[in-house]
Amino acid sequence: MAEANSAIGADGVRTVRILPVGGVPAPRTAPQALLTAPPNAVTVLVKTRKMASQGFHQALAALQDVAPVSRVDPAIAEAGASGRRGRCGSSG
Repeated sequence: MAEANSAIGADGVRTVRILPVGGVPAPRTAPQALLTAPPNAVTVLVKTRKMASQGFHQALAALQDVAPVSRVDPAIAEAGASGRRGRCGSSG
């Protein structure tokens, strides 16, 4: 326990419980009925961007040239930056 606590730098490990051999139960599995599709299920083709028309790809490329993709909300980025400034003790 002392080695575990020194490895994590805190007194987080208080006891160690040794389990008996073979004492782990078998994992539960879903019933077979849930794993297979019903006999009347319809198989459909899933459309992806790779399957899209040439016009779609041209429009997408034109849009990406004009407006680069930004996945960061400016308000969230500012809130994170102000939080880091507050924790670091700097004023700006």
